[in-house]
Amino acid sequence: MTNILILRAKKTNDLLDKVLRQQGLTPLFCPTIDIKPIINIHPRNTEKINWLVFVSKNAVIHSQDFFTAPLKSLPVSFAAVGPGTAQALFDLGVNTVLYPIQETGATALCALFKSEQIIHKHILIVQGAPERPTLRDRLLQLGGLPESLICYQRIGMRTLPERCNDAINTKALKTIITTSAEGLCYLLYATLPEYRQVLLSCQLVIIGHTMMQLVRELGFTGPCRIATDASDPAILAALSMNME
Repeated sequence: MTNILILRAKKTNDLLDKVLRQQGLTPLFCPTIDIKPIINIHPRNTEKINWLVFVSKNAVIHSQDFFTAPLKSLPVSFAAVGPGTAQALFDLGVNTVLYPIQETGATALCALFKSEQIIHKHILIVQGAPERPTLRDRLLQLGGLPESLICYQRIGMRTLPERCNDAINTKALKTIITTSAEGLCYLLYATLPEYRQVLLSCQLVIIGHTMMQLVRELGFTGPCRIATDASDPAILAALSMNME
């Protein structure tokens, strides 16, 4: 029986899947957000841009056709919301990236920007749609001049796959792993009302303390394990704190 629901797609040679199965658990991968790249035919001139800020790995992956040169060749400074997104930039040859380590997300990144003298600096936030305004608003408060580059769309699930419904209906589900509060919202939306209480009582593995407040507002009452970032090793470390 499925006892761990993971709200992302399964990867090739998936470390999370491998380790959980070695521990006798049965994970089920159920992505609740579909990523649709936006086709770009007019590369962006970055001559007046001082900073490129990436909000996710998807932003790195799907933005490369939006620029006139490879990212590593652009004469700008780079920032990312967390280690996973920064690693995606490093993998493309970018040498230096500003990113938070202990706590990820817009708030943590903006705390780092306070020492970067970004007043009147042009900052291009590379992200998906629907746009999340938090990062843009906080950079404005710091005196920066942010604007957005939308390179993909996030499309939320409307109905659950049958295998996910089965896992919830049998009440075998004990733990939900998610790197996105938005993904958790779509899971609740797609679940039949009579089965939502099963979800709300599950243990959660989430990313960062900011998400903790959001999941409580959604009505989740089970214990929360907080991973330092969205990588599989960080998630496994959080999960091992209290394996049920």
